[in-house]
Amino acid sequence: MAYASVGAPSELVLPEPVRPRAFESDDGVRYAMAPLREEAAAPVALVVARLDAPAFHLAEVDRLIQLVDAVGVVLAGRPVAAT
Repeated sequence: MAYASVGAPSELVLPEPVRPRAFESDDGVRYAMAPLREEAAAPVALVVARLDAPAFHLAEVDRLIQLVDAVGVVLAGRPVAAT
């Protein structure tokens, strides 16, 4: 995990393959993710989560994808890597 908010878990297991999707963890946390880079060796994804709230709707995942696409345009060729 490269960056996280203060309350974020220290470890997160992403479902494979890394692709845009909404999913729920075993402990009931609801997530949405959109990959910034999808290479199998080192995928990088933007992941958002919510507690005690409904699952992410497809429209919310679509907006997350749009955000990631906009970031990709801004970064255009700059390396994106987890640290």
